Amino acid sequence: MASTNRFDGFTVVDFPPSTGSPPETPGGYVYVFCWIRDGDESAFYVGQTKRLAGRMNDYYLAQFAACTDFRVGEAVRYLRDSKKCRIVVRYKASTEMRKDEYGLIRELHLSGVRLMNDFSSYDYRTADETEERAAVQRFCDVIISKSEFWNVGEIGDHPSEPHKIEGLVDKGRSILRVTNHDRFFEAFREHANLEYSTAEIGNKVKERFPEFNLGSNRPNDHAQGNKGECPCARTDSRIFDKVKVGLYRVRPSSSR
Repeated sequence: MASTNRFDGFTVVDFPPSTGSPPETPGGYVYVFCWIRDGDESAFYVGQTKRLAGRMNDYYLAQFAACTDFRVGEAVRYLRDSKKCRIVVRYKASTEMRKDEYGLIRELHLSGVRLMNDFSSYDYRTADETEERAAVQRFCDVIISKSEFWNVGEIGDHPSEPHKIEGLVDKGRSILRVTNHDRFFEAFREHANLEYSTAEIGNKVKERFPEFNLGSNRPNDHAQGNKGECPCARTDSRIFDKVKVGLYRVRPSSSR
């Protein structure tokens, strides 16, 4: 069930919103798509935009050439039409959209919520629309299932690479989804302003989290950003500042 406190200050509207709603603002918005069924509510996508009404229309159109639009739009249709869910959008004005978006994604992840933000992008010029639609539907089946959960020992090593596990678990069991951002954050929370090489960073994370895959040691994902970057990249919540190739300075945790 969605936390009321988590969405304090958010306005909620059914999707698609009625004409003229939501309003535009000189600043921007952070927003959350949620499904509701049988009294349960859960977020399934978090975004930010300066054109909220227009962005909602993008999801309604769900053009395949726009990866995020297609996936969110297809999820909405499948959850609404096949799974009989009510779809709502919660939104709030924001002057620091990327930072607020990242913070909300992180909080939801740490609460065990699975988000469509975790999908890797596809290239519409080579991807198969039928396969991508099927992948969205499989994801939706998972997020509304009572018997499939994330397991900390079986998740991917990057937020874009989650692994689904099958089978029943004990009722009421709490499963925590840990991302690489969380591992880097915890490993370097007490090392502000110190500089480390890429190899040193990987070794420190591995020391703190033995299950960490050194093949996923990409500190620039949490600094300037790469393909497959963490949502914190290039925001005030980033963990590192890149000094030069292969060398990074840890940012103070108070600024993250």
